[in-house]
Amino acid sequence: MLQIRLTERQLRNLFILIVGINLLLIVMNCPFLVSQLSFERGIQSDSLIDFIKFELDLQREGVVATWYSSMLLFLAGSLAWMISKIEFSIYRFPRLIKFGWLAAGVFFFAISADEIGQIHENIPSYLKSKGLDVSLGPGAWVPMLLPLIVALIVGMIFFFSVMLAREKKPLILTLAAIACWVLALLAEWSETNSLGISMSKDVEGFIEESLEITGTTLFCYSFVSFLQTRQRAQQSIQGEGKHETTDSRVVVAGGAATGRKRK
Repeated sequence: MLQIRLTERQLRNLFILIVGINLLLIVMNCPFLVSQLSFERGIQSDSLIDFIKFELDLQREGVVATWYSSMLLFLAGSLAWMISKIEFSIYRFPRLIKFGWLAAGVFFFAISADEIGQIHENIPSYLKSKGLDVSLGPGAWVPMLLPLIVALIVGMIFFFSVMLAREKKPLILTLAAIACWVLALLAEWSETNSLGISMSKDVEGFIEESLEITGTTLFCYSFVSFLQTRQRAQQSIQGEGKHETTDSRVVVAGGAATGRKRK
């Protein structure tokens, strides 16, 4: 079984770094604090600040910020996959639990790829090309995939609420992460003007992307906490098993020695 062999201090420092990068991206994308980019994609600029802002723009494709968001999702998927390798014999349906964590890992890997490929954004255009009467434009994919989105959200809440019921900290972090993602979806849905919420594209994009990376970070921290707890519990059980085996050998050896003395 793969294990995280980092100390509490090392893990804390790692997540401090991740939170620091998140805050940098949030500040660099905040429309109230930073002026708009002075050049469009593909046009050179002599300003280093403009180049940095361009690469840290969460709303653009093919830049460092998008890669970072994708890597966070990949990290969450990797952690879920590692959890699926843990022994869940103390639970009622261990195989079903393993499958659930494996499915969670596949889900995070999929949206990690989607973050780079922007597959969800291209679905309306693809369906339109096939002759279907669908709406195009920013956020149009949200109402189109709403039944699937609702099913995924309900499924995640149910699975993690049951799975993490004994672990208060990971449960709270995971539910907070889901809430961040739901709010991010609502922010993107607002672009269709069907929610009665009016905001500029820059403000909407800032809110959506900030909530997305915050939610993904909470998922990662929750999964690491749960993984460490389960690994410590499993090591404790294995240690007790070895201790009991040693004791039984001592008893058997003692009994054999007593028998020899009696003879």
